[in-house]
Amino acid sequence: MCGRFGLADPRRLAHSATLRLLNVVTVADGVPDPLAPRFNVAPMTSVLATLDVRRAGAMHRTLAMLRWGLVPRWADDASIANRLANARAETVAGKPSFREAWSRGQRCAILADVFYEWQDVGDVAADPRNGDPGTTGLRPVRRQTKPAKQPWALGLADRGPFAFAGLWERWRDPRQPDAAPLVTCTIITTAPNALVAPIHDRMPVILTGDALAEWVDRNTTPAAAHRLLRPYPAESMEAWRIDTRVNTPANDEPEVLARIA
Repeated sequence: MCGRFGLADPRRLAHSATLRLLNVVTVADGVPDPLAPRFNVAPMTSVLATLDVRRAGAMHRTLAMLRWGLVPRWADDASIANRLANARAETVAGKPSFREAWSRGQRCAILADVFYEWQDVGDVAADPRNGDPGTTGLRPVRRQTKPAKQPWALGLADRGPFAFAGLWERWRDPRQPDAAPLVTCTIITTAPNALVAPIHDRMPVILTGDALAEWVDRNTTPAAAHRLLRPYPAESMEAWRIDTRVNTPANDEPEVLARIA
């Protein structure tokens, strides 16, 4: 899965190949100017993304803030988004929650320069206060000797910006037909590459270069788009251990990215 990410250096995004490839035509209301660094983006918050929007009969590539956690068009209420922050590449085309957005080509590019995964490193040991169960017959107390989950930061080797493959959807609350629609998105995940595999069994689909341009091109067929949903090359990425302060979304600060031994 991908449950947290960041855009820690948005200044690099403005002059990056990533933004040029996206060929943005318009910027939606609500996009901050300038963009502020974000170090700990969590589901159910707004994320920076590009999507194609029809205006005056023409499609315009738009930079917008979308809420992370997809609400399908048919949903009765928006709470379903809590379960739909991620879509699996293997089932995205057929799963009811994502099927309509996929078939309509509602692909988006969600902008980032780092993401986080949690490695299961839980370990237990006998509590010496209970003595040696082999000689005393007492059952040892199980206690954690290390954090249950070790967070890692991951990104491109050059620490530059990239895009996650995503889908977007526009939802109207059936109880408030006159309210503005809610525009939401999900990040697509795939199998891990060799770098990510020891840390987690999934990773987000990262797009750069020609793959990114093809993903956002509305002429790309669903079959061709699906072929892009593959692990990013491990040799072009880096990973480093970070402190558990990332576990709390309120810790949206540079210290989240600090390496630890």
